[in-house]
Amino acid sequence: MNKLNEEILAKFLMGECTEDELREVNAWLEGSGENARECSGWR
Repeated sequence: MNKLNEEILAKFLMGECTEDELREVNAWLEGSGENARECSGWR
């Protein structure tokens, strides 16, 4: 999967992303188990 925009990811982690950005993050997370594992370590 393509690398997720770092600004969108930061907004997601701070709980400040828009609905469209949230959909993009969810698609990125679902696109690869590696993406999901990487993100779970940030929370």
